[in-house]
Amino acid sequence: MTASDDELPPMESAPQKTSPARPAQLEGFDKLMGTDIQLCILTNKDTTSPTVEVGDLVSVSFIPIPTPATPAPLPDVKPSLYTIGDADLPPCLELSIRNMISTQTAICHAEGRFAQQPTATSFYIHLHSTIHLADLTIPNRIGKALAKKLLGNTQFKEGHYKQALKLYGAAAECAVAVVNEGDFTGEDAQKGRAMSAIVCAPSLLRSPLYPLMR
Repeated sequence: MTASDDELPPMESAPQKTSPARPAQLEGFDKLMGTDIQLCILTNKDTTSPTVEVGDLVSVSFIPIPTPATPAPLPDVKPSLYTIGDADLPPCLELSIRNMISTQTAICHAEGRFAQQPTATSFYIHLHSTIHLADLTIPNRIGKALAKKLLGNTQFKEGHYKQALKLYGAAAECAVAVVNEGDFTGEDAQKGRAMSAIVCAPSLLRSPLYPLMR
């Protein structure tokens, strides 16, 4: 046996792993979660008013935009009601809204996983108004129930049935709480509106499917 017979073949070096490039810091944007979520306030740059907190009911409109720049003309999007902390919005929008105050407009730019999109996405956001959790009145709670119902309808139409059921359940719970806790003396119309929110999912709370939505 020659010396060459005992020699082992040369070892191949393992390919070195490279970390994906970090998103760039955008000019004029503040970092909310590193550079993965960035926010630029466009109007009413008030730093003294309280920002949105978990549990607050917000009236907000938003729309994806092609680039993280101020769109012209500004889009006119109908606002919808959302409860902050209920995961009804993509994470980048929830975090952005929590760093805004009422009447502000802003642009959020986020990596795809935080925008629930296949790639990095920018959003134009207008926060119309905020109702803090402690200030929720009966009409506000009815609005919250109906907002959950509408979100459920959207999820149902898109084929996301499990998420739709969860939203219908949340709508029903909001409406039941209004009916049970509200003082409806002389407010029959208000009670009727609350009951209409429950109609979004008839007998849902008694359904054997309801425990699966929890």
